[in-house]
Amino acid sequence: MADGSTTLTLDETLSETLERRAASMGISSQELAEYVLTQSLFRYDDYTWIGDDPRQARDEEEPIDLSQCTPWDEVERDLRARLEARLAEKA
Repeated sequence: MADGSTTLTLDETLSETLERRAASMGISSQELAEYVLTQSLFRYDDYTWIGDDPRQARDEEEPIDLSQCTPWDEVERDLRARLEARLAEKA
């Protein structure tokens, strides 16, 4: 439409799902519908990319050495301890 508005008619099940999901995300059903449609209709080829196409890895990028990373279980344990300490301070 020239004015940027389009009215869609959804079946009852889809409408209820949209409302429920939007409520669980804390956004309006309009916002969720716009987001979902934008994501599903997006095509990289519809845009002129300045520099490189984001789908293509750059040659000069160094691969990430995951062996130097902290394992998630250690990070999670530390994060939970910090959060619990902050919650205890506020109580």
